[in-house]
Amino acid sequence: MSVTEREQSVVGDFAAVPIDSVREFWNGRPCNIRHSPKPIGTREYFDEVEARKYFVEPHIPSFADFPRWKELRVLEIGCGIGTAMVSFLREGARVTAVDLSSESLALARRRAEVYGFADRVTFFEANAEQLSDVVPPEPYDLVYSFGVLHHTPHPLKAIDQIRSFVSPGSTIKLMMYHTRSWKVFWAVLRYGGGRFWDWRRIIARHSEAQTGCPVTYTYTKRELTQILEARGFHVTDIFADHIFQYRIPDYIEYRYRKVWYFRWMPRPMLRWLERTFGWHLCVTAVAREAQPQQTNPEEPSIDSRRQGLLERARTLAQFSDIRPYPGWHFDIDWSAPGEALRERRDIWESFRSAGTCGPVEVEWLNGIRLILYVGNDLSKQLFVAGCFEPNEFAFLNGVLAPGMRFVDAGANEGIYSLFAASRVGQTGRVYSFEPSPREIERLKNNLSLNNFPQLQIFPFALSDENGFSSFSIAEDEHSGVNRFGAPPPGVKMIHSVNVPTWRLDDVAEQEGWDRVDVLKIDVEGAENRLIEGAAHILRTMRPLILFECSASALEGSGSSREELLEKLRSFDYVIYCFDESTGLLVPASPAEYGENMIAAPVERPLLASQ
Repeated sequence: MSVTEREQSVVGDFAAVPIDSVREFWNGRPCNIRHSPKPIGTREYFDEVEARKYFVEPHIPSFADFPRWKELRVLEIGCGIGTAMVSFLREGARVTAVDLSSESLALARRRAEVYGFADRVTFFEANAEQLSDVVPPEPYDLVYSFGVLHHTPHPLKAIDQIRSFVSPGSTIKLMMYHTRSWKVFWAVLRYGGGRFWDWRRIIARHSEAQTGCPVTYTYTKRELTQILEARGFHVTDIFADHIFQYRIPDYIEYRYRKVWYFRWMPRPMLRWLERTFGWHLCVTAVAREAQPQQTNPEEPSIDSRRQGLLERARTLAQFSDIRPYPGWHFDIDWSAPGEALRERRDIWESFRSAGTCGPVEVEWLNGIRLILYVGNDLSKQLFVAGCFEPNEFAFLNGVLAPGMRFVDAGANEGIYSLFAASRVGQTGRVYSFEPSPREIERLKNNLSLNNFPQLQIFPFALSDENGFSSFSIAEDEHSGVNRFGAPPPGVKMIHSVNVPTWRLDDVAEQEGWDRVDVLKIDVEGAENRLIEGAAHILRTMRPLILFECSASALEGSGSSREELLEKLRSFDYVIYCFDESTGLLVPASPAEYGENMIAAPVERPLLASQ
């Protein structure tokens, strides 16, 4: 069946629906308007709406890739109450926001004002099928529409309209509902009594949190790809994601309790289900472009020079063996001699001075595949010098064994998580906690390069209470110092996001953990709060703890090294530090500190060889 024939086979269900009926439905209840109980239109309300949206649908930030569109022009078709719009604006994009619903637009305008972005966004009330009648046609760098076009009576007309707003090379990102999804199967069984022949009407009525949506189309990957390719777009990526896992009665009361079968389902199985039968079909495509003319073929373009540096970086990358490094500290090898090190240093400086980071895929320890972002602090050590925190990794190499349970609090790009996964094997478990959307995406990318089904990502922060908190994201060069507290001297924080926070004890109870063998904590000054929320685990499971003990980070969060060590000792832990002369562990005296330290239960003291 051709695309046109397929469209005609379903269009009869919704083609006759007046656009006014669609407008009336969304004016009656703008999407996500009940995502917070706070007074509508306040900053607190919008903060909670955003946090809840990205907590329940954590794939959105990585799909939208908000930081990529800094200083570029974005057209959002179906902005709703402005959650994605604000995310684009916060990253420095210039946004044109369009919606059919006047009520949604009013809240989106209010949201832009609350966050101080009103001067960088233009609003239009328009029907996506007749967009060019209202919005002046001109090329945009990105046309973004998440969960919108499948609700218009003639989706193909809306997609045809997009052609008026792109030029060769422009990107479009669309989310359309997925026909072959868990949601369709579940809705037909629950609401349709198994009447699969009537699934279109059933899913239209029950596609949203509020019943009665007048139009809902769904598509398969093949259908959506054919539709876009036939209209002059080259599809570069298409994937399914998202299964809603929570009990509705709890969810509407702002409690996140999963349905029983999702609660007990192994995480790798759940992720397989989401990526196979997810409700959201996310597609990225590029408007086809002619072959560019190079005015001076002897002069390489900026992109080709960048690509050449990345290829050279991949060739030059080499890493030290796992062993202690007496006296190691950050930048210790920066000025070391050696031609290869000098060249790596020059490449790193080239990216840093350009204000960008270049991704380089390398093979690291234990055969781990890893993407390093040349130009940031981690790559300054791992790419340029060949090692990062070598004493800590030597310690873990001697401690971790198959079948163990490892918690990585503050996983960042995931090097500790990946290393732990390589050591504990598929009989073990690694639980990675990271709240920064940028680092979550990088962690996911690194995980995708490795066969580690034992590694589970939790996209939120650990603290002493469950809720939401403002979290500052650092510039890319210093992406390892994202934090809740005050920024370190000389580091620019580019924006703040409202992130979910959970007590580790509550996560362990909900996930059904019966043990934690090693707990690694690097949360940029929030260590005390995390330990307070993990008191039950420390008392009953007695894990070894590898923790950061940075005086400046702790003081920036209103704490101190003394307070942190006193708290750990109150749980009957012995504190160790890495000896400057050997790189091995030695018991720490009461007034002795290190940037990273170890805490071990008094009943299981450590030996220096560990």
